[in-house]
Amino acid sequence: MMRNEVRRNWLLSALSWGLLVHVFFVCQLIFAAGRHALILRSLGVIFMPQAILMYSLPPADPWGPNGLDLLRITGKIVDALPASLAYGVVITVFCKMLIRLSKRTRRGNG
Repeated sequence: MMRNEVRRNWLLSALSWGLLVHVFFVCQLIFAAGRHALILRSLGVIFMPQAILMYSLPPADPWGPNGLDLLRITGKIVDALPASLAYGVVITVFCKMLIRLSKRTRRGNG
């Protein structure tokens, strides 16, 4: 019973971090769209996994003849979601390791 609760806690934590990363990604996408880009140049390294997914998966180009096509940009946002969720898993693992390490050092000092 306790194992299922720990697993659920871990999964919710990973999903929460992943969605937070994705919200940040969408915010930068909105700013980048004003410059006719999908990713801001200053954040390109951080969002490289999202960029790879967005440029390799359909729809091809989010800009139509009348400017930004909302349906295509939505497709690009959905394309980038798995990379954001992977970031959520990495952040969760890092946070859990820090918590475990702090408990271990407190136990050793106390």
